[in-house]
Amino acid sequence: MLHRPQLVAQMAEARAARVIVLRAAAGFGKTTLMQQYAAHCVAQHQAVAWLRVDAGDNDLERLLAHLEAGLAPLRGKRGAPAEPGDSGPRLAHALLERVGSASQPFAIVLDDLETLHDAPALDFLQQLIAALPQCGTLVVGSRATPELGLGRLRARPVAGDRAGGAALFAARDQQQGPDAGTQASVPAEEARAARVGSADSLTARELEVLHMLSAGYRSRVIAQKLFVSELTVKSHLRRIHAKLGAQSRTEAVALARARGLIA
Repeated sequence: MLHRPQLVAQMAEARAARVIVLRAAAGFGKTTLMQQYAAHCVAQHQAVAWLRVDAGDNDLERLLAHLEAGLAPLRGKRGAPAEPGDSGPRLAHALLERVGSASQPFAIVLDDLETLHDAPALDFLQQLIAALPQCGTLVVGSRATPELGLGRLRARPVAGDRAGGAALFAARDQQQGPDAGTQASVPAEEARAARVGSADSLTARELEVLHMLSAGYRSRVIAQKLFVSELTVKSHLRRIHAKLGAQSRTEAVALARARGLIA
């Protein structure tokens, strides 16, 4: 096993990062590095939830069940365990509440994320990122840039393998203070994705939120109708604003109507 203490240290020092992406082709040791990072977290008394994703996890119910098992160690002020038999929106809501209310440092490690491609599963992971508190980090290993909306986050290279094209990026929320992004640079493919992002890329759930928004519902009511947290609704709204180029909810509705997305 190849030990990479310098890379592990760099990952551990990226405390302000919401997401750490380890992107490399097969055989470059992504899993080994993440295992070493997870061991470092455990040694620092940090909770770690590990999931090796496979094609079956494109089934959202299965993905939620696996995350429910992996996130069991997390404890938070509001983070009650899911009720037996919970599934679908109720389980998703319970998981987001548990993550969002965690008060101690933790990491969620997802390996082989390139196998995940179904929109509902990817959409939930974006909600998970939005729910992460300051003490939480999502670590992703993938052969390709994951479709997690990282263009909305400020990403900076942490380390790279020049010979093989492996890259490690730490991404933080664009809403953080000005110092948080002064050295940030978005990877080329994410920058392109951000530039071409449009209403055509709105997900079914985002369109559903837009319709409710146009009907005059507030975030709390939308959350109740969709069986999700208000935090999740606000996450959807941020993505809607970014994709439509809107600065407010009123403008988002107006732009959506002008483009024929809603009546």
